[in-house]
Amino acid sequence: MPSIKISNYSFKNINGLQFKNSTEEWGLDKKSVSNAAVYADLDNDGDLDLVVNNLNEPVSVYKNNQEAIEKNNFIKIDLKGVGSNTFGLGAKILTTVDEDREFYHEAYYIRGYLSSVEPSFTIGIGDAARVKAVKVIWPDGRVSELKNIRANQIYY
Repeated sequence: MPSIKISNYSFKNINGLQFKNSTEEWGLDKKSVSNAAVYADLDNDGDLDLVVNNLNEPVSVYKNNQEAIEKNNFIKIDLKGVGSNTFGLGAKILTTVDEDREFYHEAYYIRGYLSSVEPSFTIGIGDAARVKAVKVIWPDGRVSELKNIRANQIYY
């Protein structure tokens, strides 16, 4: 079967309700046959970088330069599970930044056939300097909680 190289696509969220095609603006318009992608904070600067696997070509690595445009804060959560569940698969993470901003994540790292993401959570918190609380509900029912934590840190 012949392969046809086409551009990948990337969209920027506008005000939470609309999307703008930003493929060319962000430099993601290289024509290739891509079959997998992963996002991860490769340089620990709080924004997610992109790695795209291309068939019969080198991998494409895209650095996210968001911090040069607008400085936002983040926290990074690396779960350390017990027993054979070392990455805390199935854990629930509730992050409370303030009264108006709460985030919910579940520890599932699979993103398609033979694809996954890094087993940590980079959570953007905007201009907040601290997070009110991070609560982890482990698959076995245990609960861990951190309170009043600083931004731009990695927590285990």
